[in-house]
Amino acid sequence: MLPETFLRSIDAFSEPFDCHGVALAWAGGIAVIGVLLVFCGHQMIDKALCALAGLVAFGLQAALGTAWLAHTGRDDFSQKIVVLGSCFVWALLAGLLTWRQRRTVQQALAFLLGAAAAGGGMVYLLYVLRTQLAAAGAGAQFAARNAAVALALLVGYAAAISQQAKYLFMLVTNLLGTVMTLVGVDALLSCTNFYSIMSKSFLQDLLVVLLLCSGLAVQFAFRPRPPKKQRQIHAEAGQP
Repeated sequence: MLPETFLRSIDAFSEPFDCHGVALAWAGGIAVIGVLLVFCGHQMIDKALCALAGLVAFGLQAALGTAWLAHTGRDDFSQKIVVLGSCFVWALLAGLLTWRQRRTVQQALAFLLGAAAAGGGMVYLLYVLRTQLAAAGAGAQFAARNAAVALALLVGYAAAISQQAKYLFMLVTNLLGTVMTLVGVDALLSCTNFYSIMSKSFLQDLLVVLLLCSGLAVQFAFRPRPPKKQRQIHAEAGQP
């Protein structure tokens, strides 16, 4: 069974969900993006990184603009045009900068994802060993936390310089896409009569396992490969 706290956190997203047009569109969009990340996450990073950066910038600016409109208390058409225009400007800038610094952006992503994955694992390990560390004293706790941070940074650096960072992208995008798909589908189903059925934990477990396994299999099968001539050179040199 999946951790109950994880399942409860997913259910919490849909508790205040309002079953109307805009909210349904947001939930459907989250689910669709999640499915794309599950099955095409690394391909999106490799082939459509500029477009992905533009979409992220557009979404962030849209969220900031929506918060600004809510804060000002005015919701007229001219202000919506200003927010929409700023979204397109930031999306264009993000896409252009990513295009010019593609390799740097990919290395930065690899570093962040590697450090985050290792950091999450170390946080979980420290949580499991909390009793032993508490008994060992404050010195042991300080050393363990510093070692965890150092290890996370080293893993991030190794991922940034590695030629096999694509496998890290596959794993992380698969996990992120699975969470987004669950959140979107859970919110959509909360507006239907099937929610009581799909809210059962074993069905959620089954959906998670299916998404993780099938997504990784598809991403691995369609992973980008160097040209045939370059593969022959690597094979002769004994490289993967």
